[in-house]
Amino acid sequence: MRARRSTTVIALSTASLLAGATLLAGCGAGDGSSSGGGSGAKSLAGRESSADVAQEKPASGGGSGPSAQDGGGTGSGTQNSASVVPITRSVVYRGDITVRVKNVEAAVTRAEGFATGIDGLVFGEETSTQPGRKAASEANLILKVPPTQFRSVLNQLGGLGKQLSRSQTAEDVTSKAIDVASRLRSQRASVARLQALLDKATTVGAVVQVEGELSRREADLEALEAQQKSLDDLVDLATINVSLVAPDVHVAPPVEQDNLGFLSGLRGGLSALLVVVVVALTAAGAVLPFLITLALIGVPVLLVLRSRRRPAPAPASDG
Repeated sequence: MRARRSTTVIALSTASLLAGATLLAGCGAGDGSSSGGGSGAKSLAGRESSADVAQEKPASGGGSGPSAQDGGGTGSGTQNSASVVPITRSVVYRGDITVRVKNVEAAVTRAEGFATGIDGLVFGEETSTQPGRKAASEANLILKVPPTQFRSVLNQLGGLGKQLSRSQTAEDVTSKAIDVASRLRSQRASVARLQALLDKATTVGAVVQVEGELSRREADLEALEAQQKSLDDLVDLATINVSLVAPDVHVAPPVEQDNLGFLSGLRGGLSALLVVVVVALTAAGAVLPFLITLALIGVPVLLVLRSRRRPAPAPASDG
């Protein structure tokens, strides 16, 4: 009995030792895995922090990162560099105004002062006066003024006398300006490449060929530059066509631009009929002298020919 008990105690002791060893091994493995996970998290955090530093360096270097954060933005430097820049619109302003004034010469002087007083210019002037009739004089001006003062100058011109007619337009030429600028950059780059090829040319034939193509592209470049300058001039200064007329000058009323409806069609048909009648009468007037001449010459000739064709009367027989 004692031997059996000792054997049982030894078996239980051995089992306890094995369970303890297993428990210790499990704890060691858990500690190792947790420490491994911690090191992995630390390495991942380190990568993210290094990536953040790498993103912040260009932003701090360019000066755009801090300003974006101060303004409430949360984007990185790359997002700030891709922000949309607003396009400045290019608009051409044109105006036409007709004013009846008492003294045309004095009105011309004042109108020119309106333009030159705001850094504008008088682009053209034409004055016509009938001898001894100042009340029948007339003046046409072309004024160039800054676009910001365009409507103000129109109002001042209308105050010179009685405004008879006035119109103003604004044309957006932004797309045209962008297209010309793009073509101009491409043409300049093309000319630069040809100039580089000309420097490397070694034979007479190659030099002649490159020079011919270079001359053609330089001419195209000059044409584009002139087109851009003309467009810039139209945008930088608005154009106003001014007509100043004296009291005795008749001014035709503006034509109504109503091209639809029955009455408009009737007016158009009558106008076309009138044109046809006028053309027919003109043609008849041109042909009439020839008809009269032919009648004066042809009728006597026709009578003579008919008289010759008549048979002679038969002689009477003695009966």
